[in-house]
Amino acid sequence: MGQRIPNWEPLPSGESIWAYYRQSSADGFFGAAAIKYKVEAIFKIRWRNDIDTTMKVRFRGTDYGITRIDDFEGDKQDLVIYAYVIK
Repeated sequence: MGQRIPNWEPLPSGESIWAYYRQSSADGFFGAAAIKYKVEAIFKIRWRNDIDTTMKVRFRGTDYGITRIDDFEGDKQDLVIYAYVIK
């Protein structure tokens, strides 16, 4: 049997989220001990409580899987989203 393909739903008002984007240096891997995160892009957005690692980011027609979210020690101003290109 095949695997179920998930249907992706856009986040309400997601098309108008301001984001700072930059490429990570050469497919970087971030992490400590045995946990490694593949990172190809970094997005910085205003803080939201409805973003998690099961979601994806679509930026300029490219889809990115979210590997990690950094909320700056919970100060609720910005989120940094570490992501990789979904191929």
